Amino acid sequence: MPTLKTTGRIARVVRRALVSALPDAYPTIDDPTSGSVVKGGTITVTVSTNRPDRPHIVSVLASDGSGTVFDSQSVTFPGGDSPGTADVTLPMGGGADVEYFIEVVPTSGPPHRIVVTVLAAGTPLEVGVDTGGNPPCTYPAPLDLSLVGVASGGSGSYTFDWFSGTLPLSTTETLKITLTVGGGTIYTFTCRATDSAGAVASVDVVYTIN
Repeated sequence: MPTLKTTGRIARVVRRALVSALPDAYPTIDDPTSGSVVKGGTITVTVSTNRPDRPHIVSVLASDGSGTVFDSQSVTFPGGDSPGTADVTLPMGGGADVEYFIEVVPTSGPPHRIVVTVLAAGTPLEVGVDTGGNPPCTYPAPLDLSLVGVASGGSGSYTFDWFSGTLPLSTTETLKITLTVGGGTIYTFTCRATDSAGAVASVDVVYTIN
């Protein structure tokens, strides 16, 4: 007749056999995508997996093969469902662009790794407006304007958006518009520039039309 000790050993063996029979986790990093250009600091990494019931760790690693780890955080799966997220911190940009690995490792199963580039710190993004010989002032109606956004600093290339209040006017660097309503009407135009790393700068130009 089996003793309690024997029964306990049998239960542990059965439990280990059941666990080992479960499928491994196969996680993937959904966001950011491999090859993304990002700024240094804290980012949210989104992870999908077939086994959200198992612990997953997201780490930031040097890409030079040294194995240096800059941050590691557990993935949180809300309600026990996939996908989950982990907030990890990338080193801040220095004098040159630097690549890092972001890797998710489950307790059982293969890891998944992507590479991201942290842009050099550079100088802050700034934006101005070339008013084409019509600086902000008071003019008689009608007034034809050709305003050109000019950006400097920041990282990479720039995109531009023009607004009047919250009304979008243009998604290019140039805004061409004719101001026809006089009587002291005040027009305010906002030029917003965004660089490759997502930094944003804006400037307003104001005209009064009599």
